Amino acid sequence: METFYIARGFGRYLNLKSGAKIGLIPQTLLPRSRVIGNAAHGGASMLLQQKRLIPLSEETAAKARTVELTTNPVSAENFVRYMMFE
Repeated sequence: METFYIARGFGRYLNLKSGAKIGLIPQTLLPRSRVIGNAAHGGASMLLQQKRLIPLSEETAAKARTVELTTNPVSAENFVRYMMFE
């Protein structure tokens, strides 16, 4: 099962159910979505403590794909439309 990770400041404060409700996250991804906050900081700390994980981190990084929501016109339109939702 693939997982949809949401990181950085956006991922730290996002409520997944609210994000799906307003269309920011497709409903089909909701069960596979995880917010992880500052992934870079956590990952760097983990690798400094457990160097044996470096090959696994390199493998994971090679599979990862970044989705920039700020440059996606549909995402930007939905964000503005629903930013005052209750």
